[in-house]
Amino acid sequence: MQRFILLSIILLTSLSLQGCGLAGAFIWFGDRNFNHYEIARANGDTEGARDALRRSHGSYKDSLTYDELRYPRVYVRLAETHFILEPDAPKKAMNFAARGVAMLKGEFNSPDTNFDRISEIADIYACLGRFAYLSYRDPWDQEKIHEAKDHYAAALAKRGGNPAYNAGLISILLHEVERNKLAAAEHLNPLLFSRIEELLENGTSTENPSVLMQEARGIYLFFKDEYAEAIQQFTRVLESDSDFDRHRTSLFLCRSFINVQRYPDALAVASGMLEADPEDYDFLAERAIASWRNGNTSAANLDIDVVEKARPEFHQFFYRIGVAFSESNLAPRAELYLLKAYRLNPEIGVYAFALGKNYLLKGEKLQAKQFFIKAAELAPPGSGLEKEARLSISNL
Repeated sequence: MQRFILLSIILLTSLSLQGCGLAGAFIWFGDRNFNHYEIARANGDTEGARDALRRSHGSYKDSLTYDELRYPRVYVRLAETHFILEPDAPKKAMNFAARGVAMLKGEFNSPDTNFDRISEIADIYACLGRFAYLSYRDPWDQEKIHEAKDHYAAALAKRGGNPAYNAGLISILLHEVERNKLAAAEHLNPLLFSRIEELLENGTSTENPSVLMQEARGIYLFFKDEYAEAIQQFTRVLESDSDFDRHRTSLFLCRSFINVQRYPDALAVASGMLEADPEDYDFLAERAIASWRNGNTSAANLDIDVVEKARPEFHQFFYRIGVAFSESNLAPRAELYLLKAYRLNPEIGVYAFALGKNYLLKGEKLQAKQFFIKAAELAPPGSGLEKEARLSISNL
């Protein structure tokens, strides 16, 4: 222990004499420990990885004691390491990025700031955009989400060709597209699609394509209902040698396979991901839906029970599996899950309409009419859902 302390003092002194100061020395230790974290994680040493990550985060934090302005990237490192340590607390990570923006905001438009420093400051704005989005997407806070988009826009104003910034902003816009689809507000999506197309064009390099932009293009195709093209795009992304989180790409590939009725392929993707993490409830949900639609009801029921107990708030899954039951003429069972979805989120007209159709399948016209009326009230005026709901009412 004494030897380690002595070596640390020597190293800190050496780095300080070289001009990087004590702040830079602590950042060096933070980077070193983060490298140890990645090695331990790759070797399956969970405890060692977490210990190295804590030391990394602590070193980055200590660096601010000595200098809060010289190394802008430390705020990004603090946010990222804290988020890995506490993935359910994105607001804490966001606070580190917000502190960096507050400290360095005056340099953003300074004509005397060099390119490398502006690039680092732009990274902080993008980092703040990312964690603001993660903090306020569920429950959705429209004002804060607009702020998140503004932070990304600020980063893009300085580094418009950075694919990570483009992909980050696209993620927010795609989430809005998904929300609009669920709320039957598809009329709002053409404007979002236009902005996404612009970002895809600006952030995509034909010479050195970014895997983040390729993934974003695939999700964009998914939400445009171009599933065959989306599958091709996701497949190319997953074949890449790049080091990135494959979870989201695999999830949308699985959902694309389900939407084109390629259930064995969907099951293969879901099962492959579940081998790595048996408690990944996103893929348990997809496997349940694919199994049911593929005729393997016993396997589906096992996964449904697990997801239902572990994720009682998963209204999107309850809606999708409820629709699958209804389409299999299992109206009583469909009712249970459609009601779960509706009670969890009673402002979604699509859920009310699905209940109306299911009650009609059961022959309960009065109940069906009540939910068709509710769907019409919840649907945006003039939307397809409103027209379909009112037509269903008139046909009763």
